[in-house]
Amino acid sequence: MSLSTVKAEKRKTTLKYYGFITSILLLPAISFFVFYVYVNANSFVLAFQKIDEITGEISYNGLNNFKTLFKSFRSSKDDELLAGISILNSLKMWWINFLVTMPLYLVFSYYIYKKFLASRSLRIIAMLPSIVSTFVYALVYMKFMDNPGPFTEIMERWGFKDFAAKNVFTDYAFENNIFFTIWLSFGTSLLVYTNAMNAIDAEILESARLDGVNDTKEFFSIILPMIWPTLTTMLITGVTSMFTTSGSMMTFYMTSPPTNSVCGFGYYLNIIIKNGTFNGSYSHFPMIAASGLFVMMLTFPVVYFTKWFMYKMDKTEDIA
Repeated sequence: MSLSTVKAEKRKTTLKYYGFITSILLLPAISFFVFYVYVNANSFVLAFQKIDEITGEISYNGLNNFKTLFKSFRSSKDDELLAGISILNSLKMWWINFLVTMPLYLVFSYYIYKKFLASRSLRIIAMLPSIVSTFVYALVYMKFMDNPGPFTEIMERWGFKDFAAKNVFTDYAFENNIFFTIWLSFGTSLLVYTNAMNAIDAEILESARLDGVNDTKEFFSIILPMIWPTLTTMLITGVTSMFTTSGSMMTFYMTSPPTNSVCGFGYYLNIIIKNGTFNGSYSHFPMIAASGLFVMMLTFPVVYFTKWFMYKMDKTEDIA
């Protein structure tokens, strides 16, 4: 075979390789530029503008929208709907959910995977929120937790007399929102983690058992490292909502929260947009745009750091 023929074959192979890569990346690239860059281009510009509440005139506002946002982080007024406070609330919700739910998901998934006592019943109970319509489940939950209702009666019988004078949905709005959100997401997470555990080669676990490995050591030394890719995926997709999560606020309150101090950022945006404009103008839109741009700038490095850290800690190949 001549040198020119070899070079031609090499060029052909290279073109096929890059053609294949291009065909795979083309659609995501188009989607990104159309549905993110193009759609949000006006929002990026609007973040540095202001709209007159009376005339509707648009003018350049520099970084004043961001200054207003940063000032709202330090506000303690419950009667104001503030972007900064809502971002902090979202961050608080996410971390509480993460620190509480991640260990619970993993432990319960392992319990079901090992088929311990009443594991099937536990699976059904945990999956109920996913099987039943969210609207129906929320309605039953609200009837149960309302005051007067079964929950307050149970708490009073246990000695918590102060529940007779309080309502879970108004006096404990933030805590109730977190609890319901955790319970609602339990079924899906159990399904994902249990399926990941079921995919582990049984010979690895049998070999570990022969070496005298107990359940606790099996869970931490074998199960967790083997399902690390699943954990990585769930965590990376989860941190994207770290600054926007709002839980089930819309389910319970629509656009009328008991106090604005419990609103998450996603819920804040829903309230602003769904309740319409202020005095017939769009003067609040630049502030929303600035808040969204700020959240994006915060989320981007967090997601990539999480990805780097989780990949660095991956020990799957060492066990396999």
